[in-house]
Amino acid sequence: MKFKYYIISLLFITALSSCKTSKKITDNEETKTPVKVKTLKRTDNVSSVFIDANKEKILGNYKQAIDLFQQCLSKDPAHDASMYELARLYQMQGNIHDALALAEKAAEIDTENKWYNMLLSSLYEQTGEIKNAILIFDKLQNLYPKEIEFLYHAAMLYIRDGKPNKAIDIYDKIERINGPEEEIIVQKHRLYLLNGQVDEAVAEIERLIKTNPDETRYYAMLSELYLSLDNFPKAIENLEKIKELDPENPYIHITLAEYYFRIDDINMAIQELKQGFAAPNLEIEIKLQVLFNYFSDEDFEGEYFDQVLELSNILAASHPTDIRPYSLLTDLYLRKSKYQEASDVLRKAIKIDNSNFMMWETLLRLEISLSDTLNLKNDAVAAIELFPLHPLLYFFSGIACYMLEDYQQAIKKLESGIDLVVDDDKLLGDFYSYLGDIYNKTKQYEKSDYSFDQALNADPDNPYILNNYSYYLSLRKVRLDDAEKMSAKSIELTPNSPHYLDTYGWIMYQMGKYEEAKKWIEKSMENSGTESSAVLEHYGDVLYKLGRTEEAIIYWKKALELADEISDFLREKVKDGILYE
Repeated sequence: MKFKYYIISLLFITALSSCKTSKKITDNEETKTPVKVKTLKRTDNVSSVFIDANKEKILGNYKQAIDLFQQCLSKDPAHDASMYELARLYQMQGNIHDALALAEKAAEIDTENKWYNMLLSSLYEQTGEIKNAILIFDKLQNLYPKEIEFLYHAAMLYIRDGKPNKAIDIYDKIERINGPEEEIIVQKHRLYLLNGQVDEAVAEIERLIKTNPDETRYYAMLSELYLSLDNFPKAIENLEKIKELDPENPYIHITLAEYYFRIDDINMAIQELKQGFAAPNLEIEIKLQVLFNYFSDEDFEGEYFDQVLELSNILAASHPTDIRPYSLLTDLYLRKSKYQEASDVLRKAIKIDNSNFMMWETLLRLEISLSDTLNLKNDAVAAIELFPLHPLLYFFSGIACYMLEDYQQAIKKLESGIDLVVDDDKLLGDFYSYLGDIYNKTKQYEKSDYSFDQALNADPDNPYILNNYSYYLSLRKVRLDDAEKMSAKSIELTPNSPHYLDTYGWIMYQMGKYEEAKKWIEKSMENSGTESSAVLEHYGDVLYKLGRTEEAIIYWKKALELADEISDFLREKVKDGILYE
């Protein structure tokens, strides 16, 4: 069993992915232009153009705005406000190279302008120059010591630069300003772990526990840390504390399962998972993640299939209105070819949410496999009401009516569905093939032949269509040359099909080529054709034509014993020992 161990705390503790990092400057964030008054007063001409440029920017006319800001710089090459605004527009358009050059010039002219520096830092980040971005934020921290956001951003940059100790120093500074905060302590805990400083990581969580000794999440984090270190006594000590504080807490069972998996006590681990999964107040997302993390794909089919199945059923029972456990159960049953169970689960899922077309399609296919004809008919009609433009549903409905011998309704459904088929020759061929079968069944032979011709136009290399069409022609003893060619092609495409081999033999029989017929029907019997009543009856007919009457009767009798549906003359053949046609 390939167990995938993971950090439980990631499931239960919200991660600080970026810890209140400052946002990159965008056109939507800061419409105020960070310009010094003396800059605008350089010349009235530049000031007027600059104002017009900002108007165009606000209106979203970026090309005109860029032209106007460039005019400002042509009139006053040291106009830092225009450099800044132009750099922002270039950044927005993805022209990072020119944006960076302008931002650097602006920040050089006005070294203490925080907006210039923040833009420059964000551009350095975009170009991967993290060290330069750090230098900018170090400067901003000194210039604006009360701006906590600068400290958060600097810590994030140090983490990206692979310097966790520097980030920890920044977080210490934040704590000196704001006091202890859970998110900072948790982030420091993670950084210490990343740096291999286990004792310091433990100390941070113990700090959290001191601030709030009744918070079970902190003990869970600590127990998980000890589990990862294989320090089981300490892990159990903290788990017991969780039980003491919150005996109904379902998370404890997940953490205990982790412990038992660690010591290879699989049965106890699964028992804990069962209790955790049965708790409706434990989020289903956590349960699903636990299930997929602990059990590999091979386990879903192999040694632990029954355990996974039981956990999935518990999951469905504790979250009866969520479709995901039923989807999982369907997949599990399909893996084991348990079609009836899969069908039952899908029905429950569809009652919860009937808007998923794939579930309907899977259910209908299962009902065909199970010969569940009445449900197939009813469910296909229900699905058509929800998805009236899906041709496949009319196909399934037509099949159901055909199986129930409601041929007129079957024709109506199939013809309705044909009009909806777009760019799917295989499906179109299937539609016409079934129409050919039905029209043949109802002795509408001209329509049957037309339908099969259309089926082959759509899907010319479909052996099933080739076989059925040629067989029906042979039964009517018409177009036998065409029948022979189609049957031969079906065998070429599927060489060992007993039904296709029997069809070819039967065509030879109808053409009076009895030795050839015998050879091909014997090939059919060598490929499991002896399990077919029709094949055995055909072989008896061939033997009779070859003058081997006693042997023919033997095969007719065998055919009669196997027959679910008895052909028109089989009983008379057996009774009288004479070939009737």
